[in-house]
Amino acid sequence: MNDLTFESLSTAWSRTDSEGLTRVIATDGFRSSFVVVAKIGPIAEALDYYPELVMTNDTVIVKIDDADEAKALLLAQRIDEVFDETIDSADH
Repeated sequence: MNDLTFESLSTAWSRTDSEGLTRVIATDGFRSSFVVVAKIGPIAEALDYYPELVMTNDTVIVKIDDADEAKALLLAQRIDEVFDETIDSADH
């Protein structure tokens, strides 16, 4: 975990001092957005580190507070392992 850096994450992530790590996951509809949120939940539970999730009809915005940088980066990496840039509800 010590070797994990922001640069090793998907380029879909952005970083700001005020908000930490942010990623917008595009989906093809409400159902797909709900699936994304449901998949992130267990990842966050396993790490005991919880993102802010904003779900809309065609996107899920993931914001991770990076006060604990190691956990924030690990959570982002685990989210990267699960999701591509676009989530297709036909696959779920």
